Amino acid sequence: MNRYLLIIFSVWLFNGCGMTSIRYLGSGSEMSARHSLLDELNAWNIKGRISVISTEDSWNGTLNWSQDSDNYEIRIIGPLGQGSLHIKGDKNTVTLQTSDKKKPVTAPSAEALLEKQMGWQMPVSELKYWVKAIPNPHGNFKDAKFDKLGRPVSFTQSGWFVQFFKYQKFKGFDMPRKVYLENDRFKIKMIIKRWELEV
Repeated sequence: MNRYLLIIFSVWLFNGCGMTSIRYLGSGSEMSARHSLLDELNAWNIKGRISVISTEDSWNGTLNWSQDSDNYEIRIIGPLGQGSLHIKGDKNTVTLQTSDKKKPVTAPSAEALLEKQMGWQMPVSELKYWVKAIPNPHGNFKDAKFDKLGRPVSFTQSGWFVQFFKYQKFKGFDMPRKVYLENDRFKIKMIIKRWELEV
C-alpha cells in the first residue's frame, strides 16, 4: 500500500511540476529554456512608442512593428505626424521609405540602411528577439540578471546593454512592456503599449 501511494504521489508531483511556470534563475540553461518557449513565437505585432537618443540628437515617435518569421515591417511616425519611416524587409533585402517622398532606399540589412540614412545605430536584427526578453541565439550574451520570478531583467549582447521592465502576460507569455538599450553612442527606449501575438 505504501509503495502504491508513493507511486501516485510521484506521478502527481511530476505532472504538477510540469504544469507550473518555468523559473529562470540565472544560468545559461535556464535562459535557453525561456528561449525555447518563445522562439517559436515568431509572428507578432507591437504598437507603442520609441525614442532614439544619441550624443548629438534625439528622435521619438509612435511605433508599429509587425514580424512574421524573417519578414518584418516597421513604421515610425514622429510627433504630430512630422516625419515618418517605413522599413520593410526579409532575410535578404531591406527597403526604407521616408515621408519626404524620396525614392525608397534598399540595402542588405536594416542596420546598414538606418545608419547610412538616419545616422542611427539600431540593432533591428537583434531587437526581434530582445522585445521578447530573449537574446539573439546566433550570438553570445553575458551578465544576465533576473527578477524574483525568474524573468530576465537585463543582459549584454553585441555591444548593447539591454534592460526589461514591467512584464505583463499576453496570450500566456510574460512579455516586457518596456525595453531599453544602450551602447557608448546611443540610447533606445521602446514602450510597448499593445502586444498582438499569434500562438
